[in-house]
Amino acid sequence: MRRALLILTGLLCLAAAGHGEEIRRYEPISEALVNPLQGNVAWAEDLSEAPQPFSMVYANITWAELEPKEGSYDFEAVETRCHFDHWRGLGKHIILRFVMDMPGKKDHCDLPKWLKRRVRGAAYKTPYGRGWCPDYEDRALMEAHRRVITALGVRYDSDPFVSFVELGSVGHWGEWHVHEKAGAMPGSEARRQYIRDYVDAFPKTLLMMRRPFDAAAELGLGLFNDASGDIRETLQWLDWIENGGDYEGETGGLSAMHEAWKTAPIGGELTTAVDPETLLREDDGLLEKLFRLSHTSWIGPNSFTQVEDDALQEALDRLMTNVGSRLWVSESRVSDQRFVLTLENDGVAPFYYAWPVRLRAADSIGNVKIFDVNVDLRSVLPGEQLTVAVPLNGMEDWTTIEIGVIDPMTGRSALRLAMDVPVQEGWHMLAER
Repeated sequence: MRRALLILTGLLCLAAAGHGEEIRRYEPISEALVNPLQGNVAWAEDLSEAPQPFSMVYANITWAELEPKEGSYDFEAVETRCHFDHWRGLGKHIILRFVMDMPGKKDHCDLPKWLKRRVRGAAYKTPYGRGWCPDYEDRALMEAHRRVITALGVRYDSDPFVSFVELGSVGHWGEWHVHEKAGAMPGSEARRQYIRDYVDAFPKTLLMMRRPFDAAAELGLGLFNDASGDIRETLQWLDWIENGGDYEGETGGLSAMHEAWKTAPIGGELTTAVDPETLLREDDGLLEKLFRLSHTSWIGPNSFTQVEDDALQEALDRLMTNVGSRLWVSESRVSDQRFVLTLENDGVAPFYYAWPVRLRAADSIGNVKIFDVNVDLRSVLPGEQLTVAVPLNGMEDWTTIEIGVIDPMTGRSALRLAMDVPVQEGWHMLAER
């Protein structure tokens, strides 16, 4: 029965003369995949059911919430509000952003009261909303910032639940821009210090910036575009990445990072100027091109999770095939002693973490053995191939061989490969005899 299924799904098996090997070639699939660390992102605070699948959730953390008393960090409040245990239990991962200034409808300050008393700043009322903008070059603010980001790193840098940290802190919503009626952006030296705080605190977690500042290029950070879907804004953002340029009157404040996507993630949320269903309804293929040009891996927290119109599903599925990686095994050569596989990537980006890749071999009497596949998924770039051999020591009489990619958070095989083979609990059937 299973052998017939393998044939029906396009698995080809050819005898290789002279070496006792069998060559198997596999067929890719074109359907949209729901995979960890890519695709749609939802708000962590929102537990309501989403019409569309998503792989990650997103949480803003305000300083006032995190450190209500100096040196006392209320992680429990943040994690309860954003349902960390719930999402972790579902196998979702999270994106974090720490913010000092969230414009709102009412007068307020997102710094803790004890810190606001010590630093320069001013209340504002702008088209963005109301709030309190600190002087980002105030030394007391910068010293306190280093301490709070260090605390965040101690809490989350070794937690595989936290997959990406967006460098917020500076500007409205942590987006590294300030309305002229509210205050001013810090100069390059101060910006570099804010960035360095994150780099020092999060050596294991992938970091992302709103703009390709010089320090982002030098330190190999990822990027996020919070105006995805807005043609003018995205083309400007892509121009920054391609050519660098001036930033708010500062000559050469931005650096070209056109190959940054090869080693660091690109993400960001949809523009809030147009609702997601309208973006899909009016799209003529341009959205796909913009996501491909951006090498986007994920979209959110404003994303397509709330799309309910069935007439838009085909367009949405097609769009999601242009986001993230699409890893698959294109060929294998198998004998009693070893298994040689060729990995490819039909997506627009790499998979950005070196999650363990495993082979699972079983014999006719139920013995199962797991083998490490010595491959770094980060190195499988779109359009390229990578071949690796796995000795089958102790399992020469195998009857089935499967492949899986293990999520360190859950310990389970979690990555759906873009190939037409039977899949059971995250394990993909590669060979059977």
